[in-house]
Amino acid sequence: MSKKKQVDTRTAAYNLAIENNSANVFLKRCFSIHKDRIMKYGQIIIEEKEFLILENLFNLKKEEYSKTAKIYILKLLDELKRALILPESKMPEDVIRLNSKVKISSKDNLWVKTFELVLPHQSNVSDNKISLLLPMGTAVLGYAKGDDILWEFPSGLKELKVIDVKQLQKVLK
Repeated sequence: MSKKKQVDTRTAAYNLAIENNSANVFLKRCFSIHKDRIMKYGQIIIEEKEFLILENLFNLKKEEYSKTAKIYILKLLDELKRALILPESKMPEDVIRLNSKVKISSKDNLWVKTFELVLPHQSNVSDNKISLLLPMGTAVLGYAKGDDILWEFPSGLKELKVIDVKQLQKVLK
């Protein structure tokens, strides 16, 4: 099955659940363990306009990205192959997306971080604005509050827990 057909099938199933007022049942059934991480919705969820932004980012100036950035972009692209792409009106509020304020912790609770996930040109680590192309940004995009994430960082494999997600502003209207 092609990537577009997989995305269309998942989106159609979600839309049907919404139309039948059974979205909560649909989402509860999607609660699953996926590739060593527990995911509330069974897969990452990306808003369709943000998906287009990501595609454009990955297609523009690929040669300018560092070797490390390219590795994480490839990992994120792999995640996006299995993503559920939804219109703005159907996006769950607890999903990490561009301009979300995110609170995560290490699985062992040794540290907690709060940051805003932003586009690369808005990134400013001292203001806790993390680019979606940095390892932490690629690790959390599309996950939801309560999700466990297992992700390979430059310092090694890390287990993260999404503690909270707040939507600050929409990327595109």
